[in-house]
Amino acid sequence: MRLLAALQETLKQRQIQGILARNQRLVLRYNGGPHEPSGLTDPKLHVFGPQKHVVTIKDSAYVLDGGKQFNSPAIVAATIATAPSAVTGLPATGSYGDAPWPRGQQEQPPTSTD
Repeated sequence: MRLLAALQETLKQRQIQGILARNQRLVLRYNGGPHEPSGLTDPKLHVFGPQKHVVTIKDSAYVLDGGKQFNSPAIVAATIATAPSAVTGLPATGSYGDAPWPRGQQEQPPTSTD
């Protein structure tokens, strides 16, 4: 959890929002299948940058949702901020909800009508 909190702080310095989340698993039948026991799940950092990402920790390394692993929060933050297609293998398009905007265009902030 501390490693993800360090990454969250590094992303915050780059103006990228990340939300740290963890779920509670409840298993009622242990003999019904290969279920993990009840308890807290591994924490995840949901990142809302140029593209959405989920970052987890495996053996003290940061693992991005595309499977790439990094050892430094600064490298992960730089990768997420500058090269979204290198992380996920997807085209470098942004998205707002489920509707992507065309490649090369930037999302414009809402304008005030004061």
